[in-house]
Amino acid sequence: MYPNRLIRIVCAGIALAFLLRPFPAQATLIDNPPPGFRVIALFTGVRATDTVAVAVHCSNLDKTKTAEVKVEFINFDGTMEGEDSFFIAPGFTSTFTANTDSGDAEFYSEDSKTVLAFALNQGSIRVLSKGTGKVFCSAQVLDAIGDPPSFIQDLPVFSNLGKR
Repeated sequence: MYPNRLIRIVCAGIALAFLLRPFPAQATLIDNPPPGFRVIALFTGVRATDTVAVAVHCSNLDKTKTAEVKVEFINFDGTMEGEDSFFIAPGFTSTFTANTDSGDAEFYSEDSKTVLAFALNQGSIRVLSKGTGKVFCSAQVLDAIGDPPSFIQDLPVFSNLGKR
């Protein structure tokens, strides 16, 4: 009886260790890109909610090659909240936007709109490209419903003497 009991204890211990093992977090910022893609831009400090959108603008400066561009929206904990990809023709610029609302960001004509299931807070964006190495991108956080943005404030201008 003792060997059977020992086998059961060992099996239970192995099963418990398997169930309690730490599962790797989805750390897409540090993972290798999919085959054929390379990371061309990283943006951090990203916020996207129902009233705040994030926009990524990418331009293909190649004269002959079309680029496939993939944008990944990643939350502070490494969870990918959304992604999208499309092709950018030579000499063209495309705009990706994302927030948790299905409405449009009023500032741009979007080529791609990602509706996120969860808000991004202290998030990141990873931009990948394949087809050409001549794709350049920038990112912005936007007020998705206001014009001008409600969270931008004009600052007073001071002279070099500290006077207005």
